[in-house]
Parts: sequence; C-alpha cells; structure tokens
Amino acid sequence: MEEHMKKRLIGATVLVSLAVIFVPMLLQPDPVIETGITESNIPPMPEGRFSSRIIPIENETPATGAAGSGQVERDTAAAPAPPPPPQPQPQPQAEPTPSAWVIQAGSFSSQENADTLMQELRAAGYPAFVDPAEIGGNTLHRVQIGPEASRGKAEEMLRRLHEILSAKKLEGALRSYP
Repeated sequence: MEEHMKKRLIGATVLVSLAVIFVPMLLQPDPVIETGITESNIPPMPEGRFSSRIIPIENETPATGAAGSGQVERDTAAAPAPPPPPQPQPQPQAEPTPSAWVIQAGSFSSQENADTLMQELRAAGYPAFVDPAEIGGNTLHRVQIGPEASRGKAEEMLRRLHEILSAKKLEGALRSYP
C-alpha cells in the first residue's frame, strides 16, 4: 500500500506544479504586441527640381566650370560689389586639389535630351544629375554622375560607364567638382 501512496503523492505534486505554472498564464491579459515603426524621421522628398550642388559661402567667389553658373551668381549680381581689397603679389602655387570628382556623360542644348539620359543612368544605378551652364549666351545642360570624393573611384565608375555611353555614341570625361 505504501508504494501506491507514493505514486499518488508524486502525481498530485506534478498536477499542482503544472497548475501553478499554467493558471497564471491563463488569467493574465493578452500581451501587447508592438506594431513596428509607425513614423519615419526621413524628411519628405523635395518638391520641384533638386540640386545637390555645393554653394560657396557668401565671402567666397563662386567656382567656374561645372557648377560655376547658377543661383549664387544671380544672387550676387543684384547686389553692388564692394571695392576689392588690395591684393598681395601672387606667388606661384601648386594646382589646388579638387574636393570631389564627377563624370560628365554628355552636354546637351535640349533639356529633354539631358533629362532622358539622366533617367537612364539613374535606372542603371548611377547618381546622375543635370547641371545647367551658361556658355557664350547659350544654356547647355550637362549630365553628370557623382560626385565622388576619390579620383580612383571616379575613374573606376567611368570605366564601368563606358559600355552604356558608347552605345549612345557618347564618351564620358572626368571633371573636378565643383
């Protein structure tokens, strides 16, 4: 009889232990499930045309070339220029190192042609943009890719672009930026 009693006590202990574990789980309210990200801290896409050109500080002279014509020149042209300070005698200096590099894929007189090439290059995964430039009274729309901080990376990108550009009978050129 003693063996039978031991089995009953062990069975009762197991049942009480299971009740202690599972009954509170059944009585607790449902856990709150997080719904994930509800908002984004990414700003909305700008409306209209967006230019990623670097604009010089007010006391700097605007750069000429790829990004030389633009909003900065129009704004400074309206204000009267202060008299230039006396300039020290220029000394021969080394060629300044550009801050970045771009690949000029093409230059078009038609905005539509430039936009078409820009969209094709973007679809191929390249960071292309159109940079309008005033040259000899005419507006040219330069399709550029970049900018890239390293000249080596920009040259590598130009090698990869060769196939796309040669199919359109274009030849890319490496330019300093801005």
